[in-house]
Amino acid sequence: MKAIQISELGGPEVLVYKDVKEPDVSDDQALLDIKAIGVNYTDVYTRTGMTPSKVPVIPGVEASGIVLRAGQGVTEVKEGDLVAYTGAMGSYAERASVSSWRLVKVP
Repeated sequence: MKAIQISELGGPEVLVYKDVKEPDVSDDQALLDIKAIGVNYTDVYTRTGMTPSKVPVIPGVEASGIVLRAGQGVTEVKEGDLVAYTGAMGSYAERASVSSWRLVKVP
């Protein structure tokens, strides 16, 4: 899958569009096909090191998308649901694995 990843801290030039491994899905998570992301100043803090993060990291903490797969313990959403979330790193990607308690169904 494609994602924007940071492998070192710095300016916008450290944002690299590349192939990365699709995220694993645990029992309490859902795998999302990301359709839209939020871009905000928190992402700049991540990129510059103002917010401590281990690199490499996929930035972005908010998105909406379609549930592709839900873990065995997930009851809040199901495959095919349109959802949104905030507060989980990794939205600058085609897919993201997110804890189900963060997901809100979009009407």
